[in-house]
Amino acid sequence: MTSCTTYRHGDPPPTAQAPRPPRTPTKLTTAACQTLTTLQTNHAKNYAVVPLAVASSRDTTATLFEVAGGEAQAARDGAQLLGLLNGTALTPAGRALRDAVIDAHGCIESGLTVFEDLYGRQTRLIDACPAVAKPLWEGITTHPALAALLEILSSHGPVQLPALYSACRYSQVGVLQAALIAPSTPPPADAGDPTETAFYASGTISHLKSVLYHAGVLTERGKTTDSHDPCSDMWALEPAFQRWFDGR
Repeated sequence: MTSCTTYRHGDPPPTAQAPRPPRTPTKLTTAACQTLTTLQTNHAKNYAVVPLAVASSRDTTATLFEVAGGEAQAARDGAQLLGLLNGTALTPAGRALRDAVIDAHGCIESGLTVFEDLYGRQTRLIDACPAVAKPLWEGITTHPALAALLEILSSHGPVQLPALYSACRYSQVGVLQAALIAPSTPPPADAGDPTETAFYASGTISHLKSVLYHAGVLTERGKTTDSHDPCSDMWALEPAFQRWFDGR
């Protein structure tokens, strides 16, 4: 029988979901865009599990090591990027995700079991644990680069990667293109959509797209670097996320 643990002493009172931030422009910098390389694994469970691991009575690092396949620090870094963690403390979105999983599964330990069962599997996180969807979306949209990317997709999607690059390049958040291209790659000389595979940061794109797919944000997961074809790399928002995002 699963042993249930409650919140750690000193936690803020639980809430059903994180308060929605106001939809106001956030200054977007190259540095903020380049933090997207923090996502080192393809499955959002490796980051969404952090709020549960922090609140559990288990050793946090050991739990993250087990669920994230030995990438405990990468899990923390990714959770911070996705708006679930601030230093060592949970953000409002992180606490809301934790509380939503507890409401859905009865306790933290039962929720952790769901995440542990995903190890080595391709099952989509929101299919295995639908409760994480909205708190995870709240966290994701607090990151200025991710919010800018989603605004572009909401307005211009679905689009193939070259068209997405151009939309970033010529929009008011053109700095976002820095996250999509390979390091030290000069921008194209003409106004066309660059289609060469070598032009793009395929590894970063694969990880980012797969994480957003598992989070229920995008309709397709990322492709491996050796099979990445920009012209067939479609970026489209899931209808459920699109409705939530446009309705904020």
